[in-house]
Amino acid sequence: DEDLNLLKRLYLHGETYDELAQELGLKKSALAMRIHRIKEVFRKKYQETETFSSPACEQTTSGRHDNNRGGFDS
Repeated sequence: DEDLNLLKRLYLHGETYDELAQELGLKKSALAMRIHRIKEVFRKKYQETETFSSPACEQTTSGRHDNNRGGFDS
């Protein structure tokens, strides 16, 4: 999947927004928006499938963990 590959390159392989934007022929801001949208899709899918059993990890209305550990940043 192209979206997953893009996230891997950014977060696991350490490529920068500048490098990826140049390779993809995008402005850095356009790449940032694309990454944001990919993360939103992932976030929604994750929330639909994940169930939390520990009270310390209950979701808030924002979709983040109560203690904000392991949550997602916007």
